[in-house]
Amino acid sequence: MDHMDLDSGLIESPALALAVHCLGARHRADPVTVLLAAVALELAAYTGEDEAALRVPAGGFRLDCTPSRYRHEPFGSLLRRAEVAYEDSRPDGCWFADRRHDSTGAAGVHGAARLAAVVPRDPAPAGARFFLCLLRLGRTAELRLCAAHGYLGRRGPLGFLSDLERVLVRATGTSTTAGLYAAVR
Repeated sequence: MDHMDLDSGLIESPALALAVHCLGARHRADPVTVLLAAVALELAAYTGEDEAALRVPAGGFRLDCTPSRYRHEPFGSLLRRAEVAYEDSRPDGCWFADRRHDSTGAAGVHGAARLAAVVPRDPAPAGARFFLCLLRLGRTAELRLCAAHGYLGRRGPLGFLSDLERVLVRATGTSTTAGLYAAVR
């Protein structure tokens, strides 16, 4: 993917990090699995699909997010399904990379999120339409997203990252899979 063909953005968010850690502790799930489940749910909603497939370093990650099927499913059940959603296949087009450089983060948990359009330091893999990089997940979550121009609609990467924060914070309450899907649709 050429830099001219992609839109990119960065979020640094204490609220997103707090929500991920809270949901992980509450549901005994790895924080990265919490993040992957939310990204898959949101990606399915953004693209109008019933499932999302992401290429991860160990293979693939595919999660069914069909709103009609999971109308009353609590977020914790979505996480349990996400823990077994890894597969041997390598889906094309959408990538998730865990490239954390530290685990503590420098900002306190009360800081506001920072969203910024950025020029990516690492190029997205060839053929990628969506490339999300987890850079930090401590007291602050830092994620960088590159997407093919227009792939995420008019909201683009900054809208996706902002919605990801909103979905995860909302999931700490009593939200269903279908409700979270609809919130970003």
